[in-house]
Amino acid sequence: MAINSGFFNSIGGDRKYKAEFFARYFASFIGNGVFPNPSNNLQVISNNNMVVTVKTGKAWINGFVVFNDGDYNFELEPSDGLLSRIDRIVLRWNKVNRDIELAVKKGDYSDNPSPTNLERTADIFELALADVLVANGVISVTQANITDLRLNSELCGIVHGTVEQVDTTTLFNQYKTWFNETTASELEEFEIWFDSVKDILDENVAGHLLNLINENKDSIEEIQNAQAIQGTIIIPKDGWEASGDESYPLKVEIPITNLKSNHTLEIYVDIPDVKDWLSCDPCETILAMDGKAEIYAMFELSRDIGATYKVVI
Repeated sequence: MAINSGFFNSIGGDRKYKAEFFARYFASFIGNGVFPNPSNNLQVISNNNMVVTVKTGKAWINGFVVFNDGDYNFELEPSDGLLSRIDRIVLRWNKVNRDIELAVKKGDYSDNPSPTNLERTADIFELALADVLVANGVISVTQANITDLRLNSELCGIVHGTVEQVDTTTLFNQYKTWFNETTASELEEFEIWFDSVKDILDENVAGHLLNLINENKDSIEEIQNAQAIQGTIIIPKDGWEASGDESYPLKVEIPITNLKSNHTLEIYVDIPDVKDWLSCDPCETILAMDGKAEIYAMFELSRDIGATYKVVI
C-alpha cells in the first residue's frame, strides 16, 4: 500500500509526476464519455452504403482525452446471405499502446443478433458510440439501422463536469421505450382500422372509387379548358333566320371554336343602339352547341357588329 499526492514543487528532481498520475487526477473529477457539444459530437452516421462515418468530436476516458479532427470512415464487412449481425463502433483506450482509437467490433451472425460486449480491463477500456445492424442480404445500411449509444451511461455517456457525469441511461431507456410503445400503438390502431374497412373495399367498390377519381379529373380538365374559351366575334348583318321566339324572332349561328353544348356563353356588345336588339347584354345565348352558338335578336342588323365573348363556369 502506498500514498501518492501532488502536485508539489520539485527540489533536486524529487517530485516527478508521470502521465498516469495526471490521468488519475483528472479522472477523479471528470467522468468518462463524449463531450455534449455540439450535439453530433462523435455521432455515427450512415452514407447509404456499407460505409459509416464517425463525425468530428472529442471524448474522455480514464483521465485521457481524444480528439477526432475529421470525419472518420469505416467500411463494414459485407452482409451474410442468411444471417444478420450487429457491429459496434467503439472508442478504445489502450494502456499498452498508449493511445485511444476508433474501432469496429464485428458482431456474430445470428437469426437474432446481439452486439459484442465491451472490453473493460486494466489495459483496455471501451466506450460504445453506436450499434449498426447489418441485416442479411443487404448491400447498404441506413440511419435507421444505426442505434446511437452516446447517451447510454453504461455503454458511453456524456462528460458532464466535476465529480461525476449525469446518468443519462434512464433518459435513454425512457425515450427508447416511449418510441417502441408509441410505434406499436399507432401500428395497432392502423391495423384495427384497416381490418374494419378492407372487406368493404372489394373489387367493385375499388373500381367505383377509381371511376369517381377519373371522372373528377375529367371534370377539372373540362373546367380548365372552358375557362380558356374567350375572344372576339363578328355578329353579321346577313344570315338571320326565324327563331320561333316572339320576343326575339330572329336568330343567327356564329362559329366558336371549342364551345360545348353544356357551356354558358356570355357575349358583350358596346354599341348602345344595338344592345336592345340582342337578347341581353351580356348576351347569354339561348342555345350553345358544339363549335357554335345561336344569338337571338329583335331585328336584323344594318351592319356587322364586333363583340367579345367568354365562357363562364
